[in-house]
Amino acid sequence: MEIPCNKGYYILLIKVNKNIKMKVGSLGLTRFKEGYYIYIGSAHGPGGLRARIRRHLKKIKNPYWHIDYLLMDKDVFIEAIWYFLAKESPFDLESLISKNLNNLLDFIKGFGCSDKPSDLSHLYYCGLELYICINILNRIFKKYNLTPHIFHATDLNTS
Repeated sequence: MEIPCNKGYYILLIKVNKNIKMKVGSLGLTRFKEGYYIYIGSAHGPGGLRARIRRHLKKIKNPYWHIDYLLMDKDVFIEAIWYFLAKESPFDLESLISKNLNNLLDFIKGFGCSDKPSDLSHLYYCGLELYICINILNRIFKKYNLTPHIFHATDLNTS
Protein backbone atom coordinates (compact mmCIF):
# COMPACT_ATOMS: atom_id res chain seq x y z
CA MET A 1 0.00 0.00 0.00
CA GLU A 2 1.56 3.26 -1.12
CA ILE A 3 -0.14 5.72 1.18
CA PRO A 4 2.24 8.58 1.98
CA CYS A 5 3.45 9.66 5.43
CA ASN A 6 2.15 13.20 4.79
CA LYS A 7 -0.48 14.93 6.88
CA GLY A 8 -3.96 14.73 5.45
CA TYR A 9 -7.58 13.66 5.57
CA TYR A 10 -9.19 10.33 4.82
CA ILE A 11 -12.55 8.67 4.36
CA LEU A 12 -13.17 5.05 5.24
CA LEU A 13 -15.98 3.17 3.54
CA ILE A 14 -16.95 0.59 6.16
CA LYS A 15 -19.17 -2.49 5.81
CA VAL A 16 -20.96 -3.76 8.92
CA ASN A 17 -22.16 -7.29 8.12
CA LYS A 18 -24.80 -7.56 10.86
CA ASN A 19 -26.47 -5.43 13.52
CA ILE A 20 -24.00 -4.81 16.35
CA LYS A 21 -24.32 -3.35 19.84
CA MET A 22 -21.09 -2.47 21.68
CA LYS A 23 -19.52 -0.09 24.18
CA VAL A 24 -17.69 2.70 22.36
CA GLY A 25 -15.43 4.61 24.74
CA SER A 26 -17.08 7.72 26.17
CA LEU A 27 -20.17 7.24 23.95
CA GLY A 28 -21.16 4.15 25.92
CA LEU A 29 -23.42 1.46 24.49
CA THR A 30 -23.85 2.14 20.77
CA ARG A 31 -25.90 0.35 18.11
CA PHE A 32 -24.66 -0.08 14.55
CA LYS A 33 -27.08 -1.22 11.88
CA GLU A 34 -26.03 -3.65 9.19
CA GLY A 35 -24.88 -1.80 6.08
CA TYR A 36 -22.37 0.73 4.83
CA TYR A 37 -20.88 3.65 6.72
CA ILE A 38 -18.72 6.63 5.82
CA TYR A 39 -16.13 7.67 8.40
CA ILE A 40 -14.15 10.91 7.98
CA GLY A 41 -10.85 11.39 9.78
CA SER A 42 -7.64 13.36 9.76
CA ALA A 43 -4.02 12.38 10.23
CA HIS A 44 -1.79 15.22 11.37
CA GLY A 45 0.41 13.33 13.83
CA PRO A 46 3.65 11.36 13.42
CA GLY A 47 3.56 9.05 10.41
CA GLY A 48 0.67 10.98 8.88
CA LEU A 49 -1.81 9.17 6.67
CA ARG A 50 0.18 5.96 6.37
CA ALA A 51 0.41 5.40 10.13
CA ARG A 52 -3.23 6.26 10.78
CA ILE A 53 -4.63 4.12 7.98
CA ARG A 54 -2.42 1.16 8.87
CA ARG A 55 -3.72 1.39 12.42
CA HIS A 56 -7.30 1.32 11.16
CA LEU A 57 -6.59 -1.80 9.09
CA LYS A 58 -5.40 -3.78 12.15
CA LYS A 59 -8.07 -5.78 13.97
CA ILE A 60 -6.06 -6.13 17.18
CA LYS A 61 -5.10 -2.86 18.91
CA ASN A 62 -5.67 -0.96 22.12
CA PRO A 63 -8.76 1.13 21.35
CA TYR A 64 -8.13 4.85 21.56
CA TRP A 65 -10.48 6.53 19.07
CA HIS A 66 -14.19 5.78 18.72
CA ILE A 67 -13.55 4.22 15.32
CA ASP A 68 -11.12 1.69 16.86
CA TYR A 69 -13.97 0.01 18.75
CA LEU A 70 -16.02 -0.45 15.60
CA LEU A 71 -13.16 -1.60 13.36
CA MET A 72 -12.01 -4.24 15.86
CA ASP A 73 -15.30 -6.14 15.50
CA LYS A 74 -15.06 -9.39 13.50
CA ASP A 75 -18.11 -8.41 11.40
CA VAL A 76 -16.79 -5.00 10.33
CA PHE A 77 -14.53 -4.39 7.32
CA ILE A 78 -12.99 -1.46 5.47
CA GLU A 79 -14.10 -1.67 1.83
CA ALA A 80 -12.28 1.39 0.44
CA ILE A 81 -10.24 4.39 1.52
CA TRP A 82 -10.12 7.84 -0.04
CA TYR A 83 -7.44 10.24 1.12
CA PHE A 84 -6.31 13.79 0.49
CA LEU A 85 -2.96 15.35 1.31
CA ALA A 86 -3.40 18.40 3.55
CA LYS A 87 -1.22 20.48 1.24
CA GLU A 88 -3.62 19.75 -1.68
CA SER A 89 -6.60 21.52 -0.11
CA PRO A 90 -7.13 24.87 1.62
CA PHE A 91 -10.10 23.37 3.53
CA ASP A 92 -10.39 21.39 6.75
CA LEU A 93 -11.82 18.47 4.78
CA GLU A 94 -12.78 16.51 7.88
CA SER A 95 -15.31 19.15 8.95
CA LEU A 96 -16.28 20.21 5.43
CA ILE A 97 -17.28 16.70 4.33
CA SER A 98 -18.96 15.99 7.67
CA LYS A 99 -21.08 19.14 7.44
CA ASN A 100 -22.14 18.16 3.91
CA LEU A 101 -23.27 14.73 5.14
CA ASN A 102 -25.26 16.01 8.17
CA ASN A 103 -28.48 16.59 6.23
CA LEU A 104 -28.08 13.66 3.85
CA LEU A 105 -27.44 10.63 6.05
CA ASP A 106 -28.17 9.26 9.50
CA PHE A 107 -25.29 9.53 11.94
CA ILE A 108 -24.20 8.58 15.43
CA LYS A 109 -24.03 11.87 17.33
CA GLY A 110 -20.58 12.67 18.67
CA PHE A 111 -18.86 9.70 17.02
CA GLY A 112 -15.26 10.50 16.13
CA CYS A 113 -15.50 14.25 16.54
CA SER A 114 -14.70 14.99 20.18
CA ASP A 115 -11.84 17.20 18.96
CA LYS A 116 -14.24 19.20 16.75
CA PRO A 117 -17.19 20.34 18.89
CA SER A 118 -18.88 22.11 15.96
CA ASP A 119 -19.17 18.80 14.04
CA LEU A 120 -22.16 16.58 14.82
CA SER A 121 -20.44 13.32 13.85
CA HIS A 122 -17.75 11.79 11.69
CA LEU A 123 -19.61 8.48 11.13
CA TYR A 124 -22.55 8.35 8.70
CA TYR A 125 -24.87 5.48 7.81
CA CYS A 126 -25.63 4.95 4.10
CA GLY A 127 -27.89 1.91 4.36
CA LEU A 128 -27.55 -1.45 2.67
CA GLU A 129 -26.60 -0.19 -0.80
CA LEU A 130 -22.96 0.61 -1.52
CA TYR A 131 -23.78 2.91 -4.42
CA ILE A 132 -25.49 5.38 -2.05
CA CYS A 133 -22.20 6.08 -0.25
CA ILE A 134 -20.26 6.32 -3.51
CA ASN A 135 -22.76 8.68 -5.17
CA ILE A 136 -22.96 11.01 -2.18
CA LEU A 137 -19.18 11.22 -1.82
CA ASN A 138 -18.72 11.81 -5.56
CA ARG A 139 -21.20 14.71 -5.43
CA ILE A 140 -19.27 16.29 -2.55
CA PHE A 141 -15.94 15.78 -4.33
CA LYS A 142 -17.37 17.43 -7.46
CA LYS A 143 -18.94 20.31 -5.50
CA TYR A 144 -15.56 21.27 -3.99
CA ASN A 145 -13.40 20.21 -6.95
CA LEU A 146 -11.66 17.55 -4.84
CA THR A 147 -9.64 14.74 -6.40
CA PRO A 148 -9.08 12.00 -3.84
CA HIS A 149 -6.56 9.20 -3.98
CA ILE A 150 -8.39 5.87 -3.51
CA PHE A 151 -7.67 2.31 -2.42
CA HIS A 152 -10.24 -0.46 -2.85
CA ALA A 153 -10.61 -3.44 -0.53
CA THR A 154 -8.58 -5.64 -2.89
CA ASP A 155 -5.65 -3.21 -2.59
CA LEU A 156 -5.71 -3.10 1.20
CA ASN A 157 -3.19 -4.90 3.35
CA THR A 158 -1.03 -3.95 6.29
CA SER A 159 2.34 -4.51 4.62
